[in-house]
Amino acid sequence: MKKTNNLKGEKMTVREKIKNFVTKLEKKYPSLITNQMNLGTVEHTDLNKYKWTENLVGRDQLMKWKKFKYILKVWEQVDNGSKEIWDINYLFRNYGWYNYDKLLRIETKERA
Repeated sequence: MKKTNNLKGEKMTVREKIKNFVTKLEKKYPSLITNQMNLGTVEHTDLNKYKWTENLVGRDQLMKWKKFKYILKVWEQVDNGSKEIWDINYLFRNYGWYNYDKLLRIETKERA
């Protein structure tokens, strides 16, 4: 069963799937925002808060959230014209998310 956008009944884009994941996780765990989990352990001011949130969310979910947040930032740069869409494909392949890479390639071909 394909995921659809409930409002329009259309298939969700890769970008919408990523935003949906990020939004759901941030609503479920507001400490991702309040404890500035996007900074990482090196730049974080309070390692105890970082570890507490990491244990709460789970390391896998936290890493996926951080990578998705970064991809969304790169996507904004693509929208501004400073980067190409292939930079996002590269990130998907680099992170091992080949399914997202494939879906984005299909979307790009359909839009062209």
